[in-house]
Amino acid sequence: MRIYILKRLALAVPTLFFVSLLVFTLIRLVPGDAAEMLMADVEFGASANEAVEVLREKLGLNRPFFVAYFDWVGDLLRGDLGHSLRTGDPISSELARRIPITLELTVLAMLIALLIGVPAGIIAAMRADSPIDYLARGIAIAGLSIPNFWLGIMLILIPFQIWGYAPPLSYIGPSEDLWANLRMLAFPSLALGTSISAAVMRMVRTNLLEVVRADYIRTARAKGLPERVIIFRHALKNALIPSVEIVAAQFGRLLGGTVIIESIFALPGVGRSLVTSIFQRDYTELQALVLLAAATILVLNLIADLIYAWLDPRIRYA
Repeated sequence: MRIYILKRLALAVPTLFFVSLLVFTLIRLVPGDAAEMLMADVEFGASANEAVEVLREKLGLNRPFFVAYFDWVGDLLRGDLGHSLRTGDPISSELARRIPITLELTVLAMLIALLIGVPAGIIAAMRADSPIDYLARGIAIAGLSIPNFWLGIMLILIPFQIWGYAPPLSYIGPSEDLWANLRMLAFPSLALGTSISAAVMRMVRTNLLEVVRADYIRTARAKGLPERVIIFRHALKNALIPSVEIVAAQFGRLLGGTVIIESIFALPGVGRSLVTSIFQRDYTELQALVLLAAATILVLNLIADLIYAWLDPRIRYA
């Protein structure tokens, strides 16, 4: 197992190198100039053009492509993510403030997805082809079809129109007021986790229906074991094994969904920072955020493989 982990970590290095090169290239192909946007308030004219050139020189935007790229990679290897072009603050300190918010939102959304999706999948499988099963499958299809951003907007508008309630728009950390923090993140987490819960429900139902047709389940029934014991002690664990990779993949979707949801609910997380850095052409911050997302997905896939092997003793990684 240790050798397998080392191999996966070694394979992650060229992957991250390719991602960094791709991101660095694509960002500089996007129309617009960071120096011009930062100097937008300066009046047009010769002085403005000179000021833009001075700022471009100061920020290192006029360096040759490969010189700038390898300078950035060298800084990354030293643990320096650089400074934001907009604020001048270290990106590492900016991420230290924003990552906990996005992480909390993502974990809450995944908890909601699992709390809804797993029981619904079990019930639908145990009542296969019944009205309850058809209802659960219909709701799952609706959950997969509804965009996160539309559901987020509806979760703001509908409670306000009916009860006059609107979620707080100023972020409150859990250390300040845990209840207020959970109230603020309830709607964003629900909007983010709904489609994931539908995907989990469909996967659990499909896997459980396949497992309950296995020979060892027939043997357990022939011995007279209660159906609840058969499902929860023998069938469910094997049915959840293929769902592990799906859940890990859904974490990637959650990270992508935070970009829109954090903007809708005014959460100062990584997703909102990503949107701001795109519009402001903040190259250094955007590069760091995309590379962080890629590294996170690689780590999640590795963790999913390890959990997969833990759940199924037949799996051994060399």
